[in-house]
Amino acid sequence: MGTWGKITASLSIDVLSRYEASETCKSLITEDELPSQSIDKLASEGSPFDAVQFICHGLGARDSIFFGVKSLELRNDAWSSLEKLALAASQEWVFEPDEVSRIRAHKLSSRLGLRSGPSWLAEAVFWSGSGSISGVDEEPLLPPEYLYARAVCAAIATSAVLPPWPSDVPGSARFYEQVLTIGRGIVNGSAA
Repeated sequence: MGTWGKITASLSIDVLSRYEASETCKSLITEDELPSQSIDKLASEGSPFDAVQFICHGLGARDSIFFGVKSLELRNDAWSSLEKLALAASQEWVFEPDEVSRIRAHKLSSRLGLRSGPSWLAEAVFWSGSGSISGVDEEPLLPPEYLYARAVCAAIATSAVLPPWPSDVPGSARFYEQVLTIGRGIVNGSAA
């Protein structure tokens, strides 16, 4: 099974406590299960989104957002120039998580609105917990814990269906297969 060292919890139940999992997901995972076992089980017996959601919430902010970046790169041919900028800003923050990159990602997300995978991913950067999400003249306010993971999930789920796939392409099912391969690679530390 290997070491799944990038997951920040030792047991799957700890990851599940970070979000509201589907009933299917809850029924498949046992209390004493390792995250690696749960990911495998969710990928084979649950829905692909259950597995993606578990991975996003199991990883720390930078790794989760990197998972989103690599997943959304699968659809590079579908993104507008502004969406590509948002994706690049998200990746920039992963490698240099400074305030300038975080604010740049948020500005791009705001320009796009939360209507595409790259806009959700850029907002995940803003919600990463590394700075305030309040306005400049307002009292500093940190985002709720794991809000970034919810936004990464939204980025991947949105990208699975929007923009619509051409009729001659396998579409979202194939996309999720590739995303889960990327996720497993990041979780076990073999992804670049």
